[in-house]
Amino acid sequence: MGSKSFLTCRVPATCLLAVLRAAALRALVLITVVMLPADAVSGEDQQSGLSEVPPPLAIPLEDVTGSEESPQPAAVFEAFLSAARIATPESEAPPVPPVPVAEPSHAEPVITAPADVGGENYAPQTPGYWIVSSWNSPQEFENDQLRFCPQVQRVDECTDGHLSSMEQLTSSLLPGVPICIVVHGSFMDSPSVLPESHNTWNWLKTGASGRPFQMIYFSWPSDRALSPFASIDVAILGSRASRNGFYLASLIQSLPPECPVCLVGHSHGTRVISSGLHLLGGGVVEGHRHFTPGCAGRRIRVVYTASAIDHDWLNPKERYGRALCCLECLINLRNARDPALQIYPLRRIGSSRALGASGFTSKDRRELGVYGSRVRDWDVSLIIGHDHSWPNYVARGSLASSLRNYLFFANQENAGL
Repeated sequence: MGSKSFLTCRVPATCLLAVLRAAALRALVLITVVMLPADAVSGEDQQSGLSEVPPPLAIPLEDVTGSEESPQPAAVFEAFLSAARIATPESEAPPVPPVPVAEPSHAEPVITAPADVGGENYAPQTPGYWIVSSWNSPQEFENDQLRFCPQVQRVDECTDGHLSSMEQLTSSLLPGVPICIVVHGSFMDSPSVLPESHNTWNWLKTGASGRPFQMIYFSWPSDRALSPFASIDVAILGSRASRNGFYLASLIQSLPPECPVCLVGHSHGTRVISSGLHLLGGGVVEGHRHFTPGCAGRRIRVVYTASAIDHDWLNPKERYGRALCCLECLINLRNARDPALQIYPLRRIGSSRALGASGFTSKDRRELGVYGSRVRDWDVSLIIGHDHSWPNYVARGSLASSLRNYLFFANQENAGL
């Protein structure tokens, strides 16, 4: 009659024997997993000795998976991450700007000198912005190094832009003037970069109300045709976003340290930013770390919109647990009505809710400890509504105006920061 399973057998003794065998097998598997050494389960936190500095323009990656060369690699690396390189909770930091008191109005503000600084005259705004693309940079961790091959484009007010270089970009930056680095989300094709960056530029100009700032639009290869298995497509792009954090980290390190930096991310762009900050803070991404971490002396503020990362990924010992080491403050624009973020937990079994939908939970804030004072949630559900797209954010110039303390470091004008 063939073999009898627990669901088909009719003899009680046989059924009982099948149950006992299944239970014994499961117990054996669980015991085997528990008895495995930690390095056999995950190599994410393993660290090896530091290698030599590679040539310029290369992003050295140290593979920390399966290395047994150094007897005390963790101690060596922690010594390398000294207070001179990595910001710590004990470091002196400017006050965190508060969440905007009132919801921004839907009417666009008139561009005038801000009243909170007594009508001060500002220097003329730079006439254009920069686009830095990592589309030609390697997107796999096949070798020991990822070479950052940035495509740089300068966009002026009356032109569609022209090719430039990182040398020209860095030499043109005005010392002390804030730099806004905007990172787009997934499903952004190359032809859309220019119009989307131009809309973003106009949005920031409206919110700046005459304050000087500089903008770099960071573009990464996020375009992918949707297959019948959308969850797989999203997972692939999420992993790609994480890897492009290496290139964003190198871009930040190339900027003058006297220029304050605001990182603005949308959707998977917040994952690029989280990865880049985590690497600058000495963290590990997909088994690799940046060889030259460090962010001490840099002023970094962050704005997350429609954030497509797990709400607990910035907590200590989580995926991007060292990201908050490098920044003064982060404001998360939470939209509980975002349809894309509402189905975010369905992308895989055991997934958490998206940070852009839930915000930082009370448990998150407890686990963040002293870092909890650096993060803020701002509910924009009534303003953005049932939408996930970036154009719906940049269509509201008043939103940028309300975020001026984060985007343009406006509160340092009176506080002397």
